[in-house]
This record gives sequence, C-alpha cells and structure tokens, in this order.
Amino acid sequence: MRKLTIMMSLLLTLGSFCACSNDDEMGFNSGKDDDLIRLPEEGETLNPVDLFEIKNREKDDNVLASFYFFNEQLPIGKRSETFFVNSDMDECYVINNLQELKNIYHGEASLPEINFNRYTLVIGQQVTSKVTYPVIKQFLEFHNDKCQLKLYVPNYDGEIETTQYIYHWALYPKFNSDGISVGFVKDRGTIRSLKEATGQLQYDQKGYGWYISYGKPNTFDSVDIYYLLNLPNEFEVYKEGVSVKFSGYIVEMTDDSREALGNMPLGGYSYYFIYLTNIEKGEAEKIEIPYRGNPPFTITDMPSMMIQYSDTGEWSIAYVKDNTIYNSYYPIELSDEFKVQGLNVVISGNVYEEFTKPGQGYNFKNYKIELTKIEKVE
Repeated sequence: MRKLTIMMSLLLTLGSFCACSNDDEMGFNSGKDDDLIRLPEEGETLNPVDLFEIKNREKDDNVLASFYFFNEQLPIGKRSETFFVNSDMDECYVINNLQELKNIYHGEASLPEINFNRYTLVIGQQVTSKVTYPVIKQFLEFHNDKCQLKLYVPNYDGEIETTQYIYHWALYPKFNSDGISVGFVKDRGTIRSLKEATGQLQYDQKGYGWYISYGKPNTFDSVDIYYLLNLPNEFEVYKEGVSVKFSGYIVEMTDDSREALGNMPLGGYSYYFIYLTNIEKGEAEKIEIPYRGNPPFTITDMPSMMIQYSDTGEWSIAYVKDNTIYNSYYPIELSDEFKVQGLNVVISGNVYEEFTKPGQGYNFKNYKIELTKIEKVE
C-alpha cells in the first residue's frame, strides 16, 4: 500500500514522553549542513512543511518523491522491512543530511532527493497497545533547547489488545535541538470515517496523485473529493477512471494544500485526504462517459448544470454523472437568463475544441461549444 501524507502531529495524554535519539546519540556527522541549522527559540512551535504547496510554488514535480517513498516504506498495519528492522523499541531521529538517512535505511530502493539545506526529516517508530492509526496531525514544540513531537491519533473507546507499530515522518523547516521526545494526544474530534462507500477513482492531471470522487447520498451536487494517502499498486492502471467501493479514515486538508491543488471552486465540492482501509473495484470496470470525443462533434439533448468558476468568472455547462462533473462545455455566447449557478438545463450544440484546465482529473474534459439549443429544466 502507498499513502500520500501531509504528515502533521501530537500531544501527551498517555503518560510521560518517551525519549528518542538525537544527532549525537546516533553518531552522525552532519558536515557542512551544520552551518545552516538553527536552534528554535524557547516556546517556538514548528509545523511540517506542506509538500503539495511547495510543489505548486516551486513548480518541481520531484518534490513529492519523499511522500511516495516514506509512505511506501513505512506502511500502515504491518512492519517496515527497511526502517527500524527487528526493533521493538520506540525510536525517533532528527535527520539533517543524506548520510544520517542512509545510516537508518536498510532497503534497496533509491532514497529520495531531499534538500537538507532547507529541511529536516523527523522519522520514528512508536511501539504501543494504547493508541492506533492513523496519525492525524503532528507538530514540534521547543523548550530548554529540546523539542517535543506531538502526534494526534483517534480517540477510540476501549483498549487495543495487540501491539501496534506506529510509524511517523515529516519534513520540517531545518532545525536542530539537544534532544527530541514523542507523545500522543487522543483526539476524538479531528477524524471521521467512511465504510463501504461507492465512488469514482481517478488520477489528477497535475500529478498530485489519485483521488476518489464521492457523491453524497440524497444530494445532487454535493461531492467530496478524497485525495488518497495510500492505494494498492494494482489500481494504478486505472488512470482513465474506475468505479470503486471503499472504506477509510478522512483527514482534513490544509488551506495551502487546497490552493496548491487548484481544485475547482464549486460550492458543492469539499476536499479531503483519506487513509484507505479497503478498496475494491465496483461493478463497472471502466467509467464510460457520454457526450465526448475528438472535436468536431455534435451533442444532442444533453442534461447539464450551469457552473460559474469563482476564480475566473467564466460560465460553463457541465455534464454530471453520479454526482460527479466529468465534462465542461464553454459556450461562445450565453444569454444572461441562464447564468444561474446550479441551474439544470438541456443543451445541444457543435463542439469544436478541447482544452485542459489545472487541478482537474485525468478523466475530466473541457470543450468549447457553439450552442444550437439550451432550455431550462424545471
């Protein structure tokens, strides 16, 4: 399983913090990067860097490599075969250069390129029967030249009978400290779950990974978009989309991530991350979307919905299937009486051009259209 994660994190509710190794204890040689390390001020809090935001800002398609790598090497629900091998102890490391990372890695896959001049990797394993996955968020607090890593986890009732190997990692703005400790906060209010929901698995055109479009029951235009934090490899062949049944834990998305993803600014759409606990193909092997093709072509009596994009003010006519928008048609001319957000219409026309817009799924199509008919649906 692979999970994309904007690792966040944690507070003490389960007793005293457990000490983790610092640079000196590990015997690492930080080399020239030491000159760039800063010691945070007393009481300062650091949040993990948002790699989705960095990818968007720096236009660097390689910046998400660490997401894919660490979330594959540090799996949910089973032991890692490349980090903390044969270890039944709590461990946590502050990594400030490549050699330090190599010292704790025991795999064959190539390590991701991390800019250790700008970032510090915090990576660890916690062995416990008192808490469970997923880690919802994390951050660091600094006191007396030491730091505390605080990991938020779900507050489930009852005890967990089996030992859990909980892995965590995140990149932070570059720092150093004289020591690091880790503790958990059980938080009931920051996570919810879905069980056996039905949605459409698709791939983001901008390269941010996979997402599931889920139409909320008993609604027409309320849709949740779940960007996946993990996905079995066998599903990665379905870039053109496939119907799926899925279960998982929902994690809130940061404002920076939403902005970086460039999601469609539609009132009925909400965006989250999700840890999948199960996924299987639905009845349809492949999503079949009508009213599309290679322009020029003609559409006749297509049921549609009027959509205005808040960032550009443009009006489009959207084809909706299973509460998911797949095609948008941008008319050459549009009467003001049809410029009503969410208005249901039926259209016919001549499609003459296809184009792409950022932040839309692999299976999403945009067209320009000359309307020959448009009628309101009461």
